[in-house]
Amino acid sequence: MSSENGKKHAVDSGGSSSLFALDDHDDQHHEQQQRSNVLHEVGHATRKLASEMVARVGTAGAFSGSGGGGGDDSGGGGGALQITASGINTDGNATTSAEKQRRSIPRLWFLFRTLAMPYFRHDRAARWRLAFVVVLALLQSAVSICFSYTSRNFWNALSEKQMHDFRVASFRYFMLIVIAVPVITFYVYKRNVLCMEWRRWLTLRLSDEFFAERSFYRLENEGRAVVDNPDQRITEDAKSFTSTSVSLALNLLRCVIDLGSFSFILISIYPRLFGTLIIYASAGTIVSYFVGRRLIQLNFTQLQREADLRFALVRVRECAESIAFYRGERREKLVVESRLFHALENYAQLLIWTFKLDVFTTYYEYLIQILPIFLVAPVYFSGVIKLGALNQAWSAFNHVLDDLSWILREFDTLSEFSAGVDRLGEFVEFLEARIKPSDRIFLIDPNHSFSHPHHHHHQHHRRRELQNMEQFDHDRTGDEDEDGDEEQDRRGLSALNSGVGEEFGKIALIEDAPEDTPLVLEQMTLFTPDDAARMLIRDLSFTLRRQERLMLVGESGRGKSSLLRALAGLWDRGDGVIHVSPSSKAMFLPQKPFCTIGSLTDQLLYPHTASDFDAADVSASRLDAVLTQVGLQGLAQRFDGYETVRDWADVLSNGEQQRLAFARLMLSYQHGHTTFALLDEASSALDARSEKRVYELLLASSLTYISVGHRLTLAQYHDRLLRLTGETDWQLEPITEEKREQAVASAMFQL
Repeated sequence: MSSENGKKHAVDSGGSSSLFALDDHDDQHHEQQQRSNVLHEVGHATRKLASEMVARVGTAGAFSGSGGGGGDDSGGGGGALQITASGINTDGNATTSAEKQRRSIPRLWFLFRTLAMPYFRHDRAARWRLAFVVVLALLQSAVSICFSYTSRNFWNALSEKQMHDFRVASFRYFMLIVIAVPVITFYVYKRNVLCMEWRRWLTLRLSDEFFAERSFYRLENEGRAVVDNPDQRITEDAKSFTSTSVSLALNLLRCVIDLGSFSFILISIYPRLFGTLIIYASAGTIVSYFVGRRLIQLNFTQLQREADLRFALVRVRECAESIAFYRGERREKLVVESRLFHALENYAQLLIWTFKLDVFTTYYEYLIQILPIFLVAPVYFSGVIKLGALNQAWSAFNHVLDDLSWILREFDTLSEFSAGVDRLGEFVEFLEARIKPSDRIFLIDPNHSFSHPHHHHHQHHRRRELQNMEQFDHDRTGDEDEDGDEEQDRRGLSALNSGVGEEFGKIALIEDAPEDTPLVLEQMTLFTPDDAARMLIRDLSFTLRRQERLMLVGESGRGKSSLLRALAGLWDRGDGVIHVSPSSKAMFLPQKPFCTIGSLTDQLLYPHTASDFDAADVSASRLDAVLTQVGLQGLAQRFDGYETVRDWADVLSNGEQQRLAFARLMLSYQHGHTTFALLDEASSALDARSEKRVYELLLASSLTYISVGHRLTLAQYHDRLLRLTGETDWQLEPITEEKREQAVASAMFQL
């Protein structure tokens, strides 16, 4: 919005009778202007894309698509604008390389084998299911061959007007139908059962790896640029992979069987027709490949953009209240429209290339209706073959041509399938790179990367930027502290060769601390896990003894919550060692508590389940007592008991959710499931009286805990203070009686 529009908006809003009211005319003008800006940006990108495609067609031929050319990095324009899986990219060479990699048949075949083989290797029942479906497919092909010969006799009897032969052929027809219907329908049923069981196995295995080693958390922090929308990959992509794999594999098997059987029939009737068929099918397959290969990249991009659009809508639903408070519906609407326009922009290109392929395939399919009759007709008119043989030759020609044209017929499916395999492969590679080799299910070698094609291109630029930084540091500092600088630079540069998340080493988390010392930090240096890799804390060392309470303070953004993430093992980029006691059982209480899907009982027991407790420990009276301790008496009665299922994050206030989290902590502690607590501003939504109540519960227990907080009142519930100062510095000091008195006085004033 321009400054003039901004002033007018402020005047209109201020003169309204309601606090949130806006002038309708200005509202519409503002929305139209923002929509116009979005449309202008999308239109500009589309025009540049169209110009690039025209230039490519002019230099590489009408059907070369994205397979050739590409921008020149040294050119004045900075590279051609192209559509990629992650949006609009101005690096022509990177995208051209990505498209070639996605179309690589050896790569796609390797991906397919890696994803498909474990199910049949690990599950004996799966091999039996597959064998049974293959037998049914063979029977189906045998029925087709029998129909071919029966049809030949049927038409011969008609042309020669032989009533007896006609009745025999008709009877055989009906008998074949009686046999064929159960075979075909049972084949379809068992094929679908195989798909269902395979999907069950694959989805469960993906879920296992998704939750193993907290990969779901690392994915959001480290892998978002490579792996988007993991929920879609576990559900839709896995379902599509299993069903399409079975369908394509069995269709290919049927084609091979029919090809051999009907080729023999065709050669026995008219050998020249078979040679014509081979040439026709080969030409059709080659032309369709070069026309339609662009669809692979476009389908991959379409899947990603449709998922982004769906995510934007889901986000509006999840954050509806916040958006309504901010009056942000216009902004969110524009985001949804922008993502819709990007999806439609790519879909328009998809339609263009599908149209090109359809033009060719339609000509191809109509021509085969007359071609075999045209070639065999002279032989029929000369009396060498009968009408039944002519009809059989036509049928056999279409069968064999259909088999030889399998790639042409399934090209749309194959392009969509290859895009789905690509997305699933990226997902699996990310997950298995972060778990032990013995726990890998798909046996993917992390050194053999088939991940996002732009990932290595991105790493190349990261390496070049870091080298420039090294040169700048050297020029600025000269020879001073050369050894220290050289060591630090070497750590940063060498780590880039090992990929995202490993550039600056890894903090070791070792369970070897004595029981009376649940936590020991030795020279721990912590970096953020993103590409910026900002240092948060340098060389932090301290020891926390049992039942000792540590308060963590500092300005916003200094790394307080990040330190708790490191202690919990979520962030490990950096250096140093964290020693924990093997008997320590930690629970983390974030500022925004997590409410799982389930009943009120499930909320109190989380992350455990009722099976982890004795029945008496999870009785209504016992749960009532815990809720009363944190000031939530009567909560169960408000919602008709403990087994009521609600969206608890929506029906409970932030303060109630935080008190519920403390009740969860106390219940877990009382039954021996927790001995150590990490509290990240866990009482920020509570009033002073409620905060005093929950922290006095912690003081009365034998829990060891670390609290992040900004309120002076919290000091009275802790023994020591860890203050994060400056950029990466820290200071550890005891909480004196004077500070405790100040904290108590502050609490009394608030009460």
